[in-house]
Amino acid sequence: MRAKKVVKKAVKPMNKTGFRGVVEVTGKYEARLTAKGKSYRLGSFHNVEVAARMYDKAAIKHFGKEAKLNFPKQAKKALEYKSPEGVNYKSNTSGYRGVEYAAGKWKASMRHEGEFVYVGRFESAEEAAEAYDIEAKKLKGSKAKLNYPA
Repeated sequence: MRAKKVVKKAVKPMNKTGFRGVVEVTGKYEARLTAKGKSYRLGSFHNVEVAARMYDKAAIKHFGKEAKLNFPKQAKKALEYKSPEGVNYKSNTSGYRGVEYAAGKWKASMRHEGEFVYVGRFESAEEAAEAYDIEAKKLKGSKAKLNYPA
């Protein structure tokens, strides 16, 4: 009778970036999370570690102590983590929430309580993002989702 040969499989990295919930997209690192059947895009970052930490922060909020983290030894600090580069949303032409390029200028706008709110046109995407943040704080207070969180 032959003895069964035990084959150990190599542990695969979580993905090409080596971090859970982080993928590389056109030279940036996008943090993503899926919870209760819904996918969340957490932002796009220049630094892979920043994206991984933003994933950890969201994972703790959604899954609590059961969350599988990139940095489990720093779980207590994860909820306090703020990206040093702000959060970049790449689903538009600017990379900023509520900012798009149209007719030769950068336009800032948003929706609030079902209504379209026009913020203005600006020379740069950064100016438009700052104006968006100011208007979002006025309308939504502490619940505002900002381009440059304080």
